[in-house]
Amino acid sequence: MARPSSIPSDTIPWGAQNVDVSSEDAEFSPPIRGFQLAVGGSVKVDFADGCPPGFETGIYPACIAGVRYEGYIKKIYKTGTTTEARANILVFV
Repeated sequence: MARPSSIPSDTIPWGAQNVDVSSEDAEFSPPIRGFQLAVGGSVKVDFADGCPPGFETGIYPACIAGVRYEGYIKKIYKTGTTTEARANILVFV
């Protein structure tokens, strides 16, 4: 399977942006409302303030490409995110 190229800006839905976590973590202020992957994999995140104690950091395991995953997220980690498309994570603001 070929590696996906960057998502063209004219195909990104309104209220979304392309994020690259291939070289460093991505932090969001204000927090994002969810994400979508171009290629399946796991995503490690920090949830926004207000989550139950002990659940501040979590992993969305075995995410399917093209499915929107909801959550009030303030950070996506490079380490712990296993998708091959770390340069093509679509986040919803």
